[in-house]
Amino acid sequence: MLVTAVHRFAGQPGDHLLVTASNEGTKPWWVTSYPAMKLGDDVDGPALPHWKKDNPGGDKRITLLPGGKVYSAVNLFD
Repeated sequence: MLVTAVHRFAGQPGDHLLVTASNEGTKPWWVTSYPAMKLGDDVDGPALPHWKKDNPGGDKRITLLPGGKVYSAVNLFD
């Protein structure tokens, strides 16, 4: 799995981090929840809250085939 984060629309409306997870392997894998994100060096600090419309878990899963990607956006401003 390869995870990247790109700062999009810096200083503009919609300023956010685009987080991408890519299946770089040869077998499928599954995404079962939204990611928990922490910014900075404090690994023991709290994760950023999810948007109130997001469900952080559940019993659904997304199959990610080799070469597939999933995305998440982290708003930098409320």
